[in-house]
Amino acid sequence: MTPMAEQTPCDDPLGYDELPYPSGPYPYSHCDHLATVARLFGIPSTDVRQCRVLEIGCADGANLIPMALTLPGSQFVGIDLSRRQVQAGRELIAELELGNVQLHQQDLTTYAGEAAKFDYIIAHGVYSWTTLRVRDSLLRLIRDCLAPRGVGLVSYNVLPGWQQRQALREWLLRATAGSGGTAARLGKARQRMAGLRDALHRHGNAAQQHLARTIAQLENCSDGYLRHDLLEDTNQPCHVVDFVDHAAAHGLRFLAEADVASMVGAGLPAELAGVAQRLGGSLVAREQLLDVLTERAFRQSLLCHADCAPSTQLDVTAVRGAYVVSSFERQTGGGAESDTVAYVSPSGMRLRGDDPVLVGALDSLQRAWPGGAWFDQLLPAESVGEVRESQADTLAATLLAAFVERAVELRSVALPLAATVEEYPRASPLARLQARRSEVVTNLRHDIVRLAAPARELLPYLDGTRDRRALADLCRAPTAEGDPQQHLAALLDGLRRRALLLG
Repeated sequence: MTPMAEQTPCDDPLGYDELPYPSGPYPYSHCDHLATVARLFGIPSTDVRQCRVLEIGCADGANLIPMALTLPGSQFVGIDLSRRQVQAGRELIAELELGNVQLHQQDLTTYAGEAAKFDYIIAHGVYSWTTLRVRDSLLRLIRDCLAPRGVGLVSYNVLPGWQQRQALREWLLRATAGSGGTAARLGKARQRMAGLRDALHRHGNAAQQHLARTIAQLENCSDGYLRHDLLEDTNQPCHVVDFVDHAAAHGLRFLAEADVASMVGAGLPAELAGVAQRLGGSLVAREQLLDVLTERAFRQSLLCHADCAPSTQLDVTAVRGAYVVSSFERQTGGGAESDTVAYVSPSGMRLRGDDPVLVGALDSLQRAWPGGAWFDQLLPAESVGEVRESQADTLAATLLAAFVERAVELRSVALPLAATVEEYPRASPLARLQARRSEVVTNLRHDIVRLAAPARELLPYLDGTRDRRALADLCRAPTAEGDPQQHLAALLDGLRRRALLLG
C-alpha cells in the first residue's frame, strides 16, 4: 500500500508512480475477518453485507475491489497518493462494472472523510512508512471517520523482530546513496546483499545464518517491495506498547491482533506460551513479551474507539453464530489402532475423533472445502433441548481452540463458492480478468493463487455461458490420446478447490 506523503499528490514524492508498490488482497484485512474478531472480543460489529469500508493507502484497489465484488450491498472507498495506481484501479472497476467501490487520489492529511461514518477502516502498509506528523493524521482520521462500533486495522513494522532488518536497511541506504536513479539503487542493493549472503554462507557462524536467511528472503522480493520497504526514506518500526500509546493519545483503543493466534503464542512450545501468559501482565504487556519471544517483525493491530469496552478474553458463544471453514483432514491410524480416527490440520493441530459430534462436524467441513457451514448445521439434526445445548457448547469450545491454532476459520458471512462443478461453470469475474494478464489471480477466499498454463487459459472462458462440451473444445489435453472431457473435469475441479468457481 502507498504511504501518504506531506506533498501534494501530483508530486509523486515517494516514487509510487515510477515504481508501484506490489498490491494484493490481504486476508486478515478483509472486513469479514475484522467483524468476526470484534465479535469474538465482545464488540457487536456491523453486518458486512451492509457496511461501509474505507481503505487508506489503497494503491490500485487490489485489496478493496475483491471485497466489493462479493459484498454488493456494501460501500467501499479507497484513497491513495499514487495517480498511476488509482487510475489502474479505476480502470479495473470499470471493466468489472462495479458501482459500490470508489478510488480517489488523495493525501490522507487533507482527506475530510464523508458524511457517513465507516464501519471498517484499513490502513495496511502506511503507519511505519511515513513521518510522525502523517502518523498523527492517520490516527486522527481513523478516529474521526470510524463508526461508534467500528473496527480499524493498522499494520506496521514492529520491534524487536525488525531490528536486524533495520540495521541491514541503514547499511544499504548508505551503500546505495548517490547511485543514481531507482534502477541503479536497486541493482547496487541486490549486488551488496548477494555478496554478503554468499560470505555468510561460506564464513559465518551458526548465529549469523539467520541473517543469511533474512537476506535470501529479501532477494526474492520484488523491486517494488525493496524500494518502498527496505530502501524507503522513512521506515520507523516501533514497539507495540508505543503504538498502543500513540493510538490512545488519539482516542483509540487496542482491540486485538488480526492474527488472533499470535496473541496466545501460537508457534511457541506450549510451556513457553503459558509462561508468557503468566508473566506478561496486562494485555499489551503480554503482546510485548510475545514479540520478544517470537522475534515478531510485523503486526496488523485492530483498533476501536476508546469508549468501547472489548473483552480481554475470547467469547466462545460468538462461535455459535459463525460460518466455519476447516482445514482439518481425516486420518486413520494403522496397526493396532487402525480404527482410531484423527484429524490433522496444515498448522499441525491434531484432534482425536472420540466425539461423534466432532467427527460428524469435521467430516462435513472436509467435504465442504473450500467452503464451509454455519455452526448450527454442524450439529446432529436429531439432537434437541439440553443435549443439543451441551453438544453445541463442546463443539464451540473445540472450534475456538482450533481457530487460535489457525486450523479453523470463523467468518460472519458464507463464502459464495461452488460446492460442485455445474454444467455451465462460472468463475470469479475478477479472476477471469486477471488470468488474461497474469498467472497470479485473486480467489473468492480473498487470497492469491498461482495458476498453471492450462488452468489460466481456461479461466477467462468460465463466464457461465458455455457448457462442458463447449469448454472441452477449448481445452488442449496433455496428450493427443487424452480424453478432453476428463482433462476438463480435472481442471474445473482444481479451480473449484482453489476457490475460483462461484456457487
